[in-house]
Amino acid sequence: MVVSRWQLVEAGTRGKMQMFALEDSWPSRDVPFIELPKLVLQCQVGYEERLVEYISNEYGGGCRTSWTPLCAVGERMLLIDKDSRLRDWQSVLSDVNLCHVLKRIYTNLTEVATSVKGAAESLRKMAPDGCVLRLQTFPSRYQKTIADYLPEGMCHPREYTHVAQVVYVDGLYLLGIAEPEQCYIGNIVETSNGRLTDSVCKAEYKLAEAFRRFGYDVADEGKQMVAMDVGASPGGWSRYLYNKGVGRIIAVDKGEVDCSETDGKIEHWDMLGQEAIERLLDEGHKDLLDVYVCDANLPPPESLAMLRQATDLIKPGAYVVVTFKNPYKRKKDWYEAKELSFADFSSMCNSTTEVHLLANTPNETTVVTFLNSEGLCCRVAA
Repeated sequence: MVVSRWQLVEAGTRGKMQMFALEDSWPSRDVPFIELPKLVLQCQVGYEERLVEYISNEYGGGCRTSWTPLCAVGERMLLIDKDSRLRDWQSVLSDVNLCHVLKRIYTNLTEVATSVKGAAESLRKMAPDGCVLRLQTFPSRYQKTIADYLPEGMCHPREYTHVAQVVYVDGLYLLGIAEPEQCYIGNIVETSNGRLTDSVCKAEYKLAEAFRRFGYDVADEGKQMVAMDVGASPGGWSRYLYNKGVGRIIAVDKGEVDCSETDGKIEHWDMLGQEAIERLLDEGHKDLLDVYVCDANLPPPESLAMLRQATDLIKPGAYVVVTFKNPYKRKKDWYEAKELSFADFSSMCNSTTEVHLLANTPNETTVVTFLNSEGLCCRVAA
């Protein structure tokens, strides 16, 4: 006998696409035990894979995207396991890289239901006597449905004593009730970290992620190190290197660079990157640079050509970060330029891998390279 586990509960259209929603038809009491996640994060569309990789790398533990039959919902959910160091809503809000791509945080999820009605019934039974709930649901439109199932006066958007969260993932409804201070209410991108607009700060977080991702630390040697930052304006990468303890940073850009309060350790060279490299070579410098970074708005072949020009200036063992920008109108041209440039790097490398940096825009990739006596040994971060 074949048992139909799923039942259609919602259907509709979005543009030319046929949409549908399914619920698990099993009664809640018959649901097998499942490991409830520590956190459920609602993310913006298109960031799922990068977020899983970022959270796994930064915080350890398990992290996966949800499978949901509710196809009319564009946002995806990330399920964070209990062994992750991303423990609570406070740790999420403290990470700027997460704040600008996440929407909501769901915590204290302790029960499972197989339908909206079942979720409402569980909330009614779980709620302390006399409490008033503020509902926070995914999808948000289920908020009214659940409120209608609950007794009159049990829910209020402003005057409440507890927060009830219901999240639809993997065909089930995860739910819980907590006091307001135990959860974060509202949209994460509306926080100060989520609204981060300072261009210096935004650039700094991209380089910081690259350094952490690939395990580079200047440690106690920073004071003796020399770095070159090509395409430095407005100064975020140079300031990050200064804060890491690098003793001298040559910030190269025709635009403005913020060198304030850096004790002269950041030098603004008002010229093109090729001119700065040529100047150092003409002065007879060799193996000068411990760090070479380039976030210039250049297509991949030009960024690679400038790195080649600077090879004699870069010490064996130096750390290199180069951003490949996409100035192309056609995706085909962009992909071809990346492929050729990556192949060029691979010809000089022992190995090449490609990952996503969460701080990268959709129209750029970042090449992270160690220069050693055997040649360029690089890894590629997209």
